[in-house]
Amino acid sequence: MGSFLTTTNRIISYLQGHSEVNEITFGDGGEVDISTHTGFPLVHVIPINSLFGEGITTHNYQILFLDTFKESIEDKVEVLDLMNTIARDFVSSARQGILFNEQITVTGSSTADIIYNDRLNKLYGYSVTIAILTPSNLEKCV
Repeated sequence: MGSFLTTTNRIISYLQGHSEVNEITFGDGGEVDISTHTGFPLVHVIPINSLFGEGITTHNYQILFLDTFKESIEDKVEVLDLMNTIARDFVSSARQGILFNEQITVTGSSTADIIYNDRLNKLYGYSVTIAILTPSNLEKCV
């Protein structure tokens, strides 16, 4: 199993086990019609790119943590708070070695931007960018 497959499977497996996540989707954000999904909160995993270094590979992901909201300000704040908690749980678990073993690490700072769609889907949440460093020979180590 290559490092991309291993890393991606571990991300998805962790998110599937999170008590607050009801659905996970994967792939290009423009190719997945999130309006057809009803299992919210939803997490969408988007691989951005891979960087190949000397003996290492860095896989970069954008992970969207999304939920629907009602019109009230309180509901929007509650949705953002829950999505922030799930995103923080994910990043913390990745950094602390809970999500990955000692061979796979998070590199650099992970950013979390608030995203909002009030037209079609009425979705609110966070877009987290995370860089995950793996040894190039991971398939021999796992």
